[in-house]
Amino acid sequence: MKTFGKIGLPKIILMIVIFTLCLIIFAEIRTSAQTPDNSRETEMRIAPTL
Repeated sequence: MKTFGKIGLPKIILMIVIFTLCLIIFAEIRTSAQTPDNSRETEMRIAPTL
């Protein structure tokens, strides 16, 4: 049980960290997909400089 606790806890923490990162990335993709007008405005601003 002691060895399982030593190995298990870091794995659980790592899983939580990866899960939260995935949620943040998914939320960013959803918000960017929901607001296409903002992305178009930024593209219009970037295009003339290039």
